[in-house]
Amino acid sequence: MGHIQDRWYRPARDKETGKVLLNGRGKPVLEKTELYGIGLRYKVRYLDPDGEERSKSFPDKQKKRADDFLIGVESDKREDKYIDPRSSSKTFRQQAENWLKAQSPDPATREILRSRLESQIYPVFGHLKFGQIKPSTIRDWLGVMEEKRLAANYQVVLFTIVTGVLDSAIDDKLIRENPCQAKTVRRPVGSSPQVVV
Repeated sequence: MGHIQDRWYRPARDKETGKVLLNGRGKPVLEKTELYGIGLRYKVRYLDPDGEERSKSFPDKQKKRADDFLIGVESDKREDKYIDPRSSSKTFRQQAENWLKAQSPDPATREILRSRLESQIYPVFGHLKFGQIKPSTIRDWLGVMEEKRLAANYQVVLFTIVTGVLDSAIDDKLIRENPCQAKTVRRPVGSSPQVVV
């Protein structure tokens, strides 16, 4: 279980006995630390599912936000939904390069996928970190494809690639939800040529 460290105050101790001094209500008497007024006040410390210590700091007068963050982390760990906050700093391009390795073993197919990533997808998403890719980002991109008058089937192909990369990020626990699956995102619809018998 994690805890919240107040970096500005600590319990005062009796100089002779070393015991924590208590006030009339039985609460510890607090004294200022040497860090008083410097930096963020509350530091949430917790262990991630791999047993590594993690922390996140909050400013003065935001103890409730620190409490809520700690409760959320502990809940996510119990429900196996924990996402390392640092993982959202990974870029779309880094994940896409990893995703590409698991696609078709046919070199020609992989080259086509790489070409589509380089020409149409990386210029929009490549530099973005996962924490920056929202449903609104996807909606904007879909609008740009419409403005460029890209063929409907080509839009479907590009959307499928982006969805696949974001799904792989969910599998790797980099993000919790795929923004392409949001209710407000309208998936492109391809057109089938009419077959005349």
